[in-house]
Order: sequence, then structure tokens, then C-alpha cells
Amino acid sequence: MGAGEPSALGVKGANSEQVGATQRRALGSAFWGLWAATGISSVGDGLVAVALPLLATRLTHSALVIAGVAAVNRGASALGALPAGALADRFNRWKAMVASDLVSGSAMVLLVMAIALGSPGVPGLYLASAVLGLCEMVYRLSMQGAFPDVVGDHSALGTANGRLIAVEGAGEQFVGPGIGGVLFGVARSLPFGADALSFFASAALVGASHPRPPAGVAPGGTLSGQAGGTAAGAGPGEPRRSTVPVPDSGASRVYRAWRADMAEGLRAFRSLPGVRALTLATSSQALCNWMVLGVLVVYAERSLHLGTTGYGLFYAFAALAGVVGSFFGGWFQRRFGTRRVMVGAGLACAVSYAGLSVTIGAVAAVFVYGLGEFAVAVYNVGSVTARQRLVPRAMFGRVGGIYRLAVLAVSPLGALVGGAVATAAGPRVTMVVASASVLALLAVWGPKCWRQLVGVDDRPVT
Repeated sequence: MGAGEPSALGVKGANSEQVGATQRRALGSAFWGLWAATGISSVGDGLVAVALPLLATRLTHSALVIAGVAAVNRGASALGALPAGALADRFNRWKAMVASDLVSGSAMVLLVMAIALGSPGVPGLYLASAVLGLCEMVYRLSMQGAFPDVVGDHSALGTANGRLIAVEGAGEQFVGPGIGGVLFGVARSLPFGADALSFFASAALVGASHPRPPAGVAPGGTLSGQAGGTAAGAGPGEPRRSTVPVPDSGASRVYRAWRADMAEGLRAFRSLPGVRALTLATSSQALCNWMVLGVLVVYAERSLHLGTTGYGLFYAFAALAGVVGSFFGGWFQRRFGTRRVMVGAGLACAVSYAGLSVTIGAVAAVFVYGLGEFAVAVYNVGSVTARQRLVPRAMFGRVGGIYRLAVLAVSPLGALVGGAVATAAGPRVTMVVASASVLALLAVWGPKCWRQLVGVDDRPVT
């Protein structure tokens, strides 16, 4: 599960104490199993988020090649976005989640073996990063569709999502990175081995969390024995399958069914101007964010003169601001509205990146970079909640896949641009370019988003 947007799960909950107590009681063992799986897997993600770029710095001195690790990861996620979204709306989501964990864990085992035998080389590192990115996309979009199954009362989704996002952010952005650099300093293979164990543990917990569906209905809302077709009387949160007739059989039928599903998702995306505006805004922000993220390890080592342990701690403590931002993102949205939150977050990121270009001390850099992490977290909460108010739940997988494809498609470009600038002029200049790009793109998409998101905070979740 790569970096980027923390999660697309949050649903705005009611504020009354009575409803809150009801929501807390609605969380059962299936939810807590998934919560534990998310926490364990997120710690592993955090380990590798630090360890992969550190391993790249031991294989090459090229900032562009180092940034390519992040670029490949995001590129693989982008390629998997559309088919993963269709899969999330059509097939057994729980099996897809378990399979993605097992494949990711196996990839980390192979990477550990390659390190033990000598070196995986840059191609091997890129391959491992690509597998993680692709599996992360399958897991995340499948979980978005399956999540309502673990909460009996859908009014508890706000409470449940808040707790899931909290443990995900703490593991991926704070706990994992905090010890990832330490483990890498002890032995290069340690963080990757620990990540493999986290994936296998997550797969076991996800499988055990599998809720029992009604007779004849597979988890995720699919009728047993059916690959598509809408189940009559499908309950809230259950996806509606494409009803386009598929006359052929075999491979041709599967291909046509998938094509029909993705075409249906594309039509839904085109019919939602607010979602299109959000996609433009988030893609622009992601482009600039990844200019910084792609060379962050280069900046830490060459500009701040940090070692492996120092980089891990720098990343962890700065990212802690993102965890705090996730907790308070809902408050910011209620207080200021989605549109003001998005513009304010963009301005805060521009200030953060410009500040990094002149910051000297590591402690000061933690706070300066942390401002950007806080802003991105608050932005993501606003974006997720707005999309959940704009997109019918039955189409969330496919529309979400298109949204994530657009965002992820520009992430590798951002990482490569950042790496190229750092190679030519140094990482501090990359920070200046990223800051200026945020302001320029904000001027482009800001007015359009402002118009097309009027009233989004008052829309009910469908």
C-alpha cells in the first residue's frame, strides 16, 4: 500500500452522543479483525516506505534513478486502478484482499532472498516496488467496497472509518518509518522481511474477519454463481452490477463484461462535474507532492546530512503531523467547508516546500515538512468526504478507480521531474520548483473547483 492518499473510506458521521454510542456498539469482531489487519500491514508499509529509497541509494548515486522507485510504484498503481475498480464492484472483495496481501508478502520474501544472495539490482528493486503498487490498488479499492459488510449498522460507518484511518496513518506514517531506518541500519533485509510477515499476518486476519453473508449471497454483495447482474433488493452499500447483456461465452464474455463495467463507470464519472473538478485538483496537488517525495531521501542525506536512522526519524516525526491532520480533517471541513480547506491546503503546501529550500537544521525541517504533511492529510479528508457525497456507493469502486488513475498517473511524472531537477541543480531547487508549481496549478484549478463544488457539504451520502 503505497504513499499517497491515506484512505478513501471516511463517511461523515452524526455528532450527537446518542448516535455516537450506537455507532460504537455496532462495531463487531469482523471490524476489529480488519482494523488489526490494517494496523499490522500499515506498519509494514511504513517500514518499506523508508527502506526502499534507502536501498536505492546504496545501489546508485543518481537522484533520478532513486526517484524512479517511487515513480514505478505509483505507475503500477495507476495501471491497476481501472481493473481494480471494476473488480471491487463485481467479484468477491475479501478473496481479492487476501490474494493481494499474499502476493505482496511473497514479493518481499523474494527481495530478502535477493539481498541475501548479493544485491537485487535496480531492476529488481523496481520490480518489487511495482508489485507493491499494483497489489495496494487491488487491496484498497476492494476494501472500500467490502467495508460496509463489517459494520451491521451503516450509521456507524463514520466511527468505523475514523478508527480505521487512524490506525492506518499511525502505522504507515509514524510507527513504521520510525523504526524502518533503524532496522535498515542493522541489516538491509530486516525491514523487508518484517514487511513480508506483516502481509501474511494481514492476509490471515482479513480471511478470519470475513463476515457471514445471507444464504446464497457471496460477501461483497455478489449472488453465488453470478459474475455480474444486480441482485434484486440489494441492500445499502452493496454494489449494483452491470446489466448490459453479454451474449458470448467463455473468455469473450468475461472481456465484454469487464468492458461494460468499466464503460459504465466512465459514464458515471463524466456525469459528475464535481468529481471531475476534484480529480483535477488532486492530480495537480499529487504532481507537486511527488516532486518532493521522490527526492526526500536525497534531500535528507545531502542537504540535512542525515544517516539512515536520522532519515527514518525525520520521515516519521514529520509524517506524525499528517496523522494529526487526519484526526482533525473532519473538524476543518465542518468549520471552513470543503472548498476553503482545499485552497488552504494548497497554499500551506506551497509554504512548506518553499521553507524546505532554505531550512538548514533537521529539527526545523521536521516542522516545515510537517506543515505540508498536515495540509495534505486535511485535504485528503475533504476530498474523500466530498467524493462520497457525490458518487453513488454502488459505483464507488469504478469511479474511484478512474479518480485514482488520474491521480496516480501524474505521481510518477512528479517524482521523475523532482529527480531530474535534483540531479541538475540539487534537492533544494526541487523544493522551489514544487512550491512554484503548487501556486501555478492552484491558480488554474482553484476557480473551477470553487464553482463546481458549491453545496457539496450539504449533499447526503447515497
